[in-house]
Amino acid sequence: MINNEPEMPSPEVCASTIFEISGTKFEPEIAADLWPKILQHKWLMSEKLRRDVGLRTACTDFSKTWSRPSRNIWTIKEGTFWLRWELK
Repeated sequence: MINNEPEMPSPEVCASTIFEISGTKFEPEIAADLWPKILQHKWLMSEKLRRDVGLRTACTDFSKTWSRPSRNIWTIKEGTFWLRWELK
């Protein structure tokens, strides 16, 4: 049986990629949790708009969409934003 799912990058790679795209730093474990959510958001946006929106657009939109205080708590640690999820 062929597995069509892409291999999950390491938490460090997820954190680095998200930082390169959005300029926001996350702890590697949190970035690894966010990565599949960002990819799913990209797919949903692309389907809705009937075109490939690209990873940068999806990541930016995801961070704006999910940065509402009712869904997340943003904290500052040593000049870097860290995200602590509180999804309901």
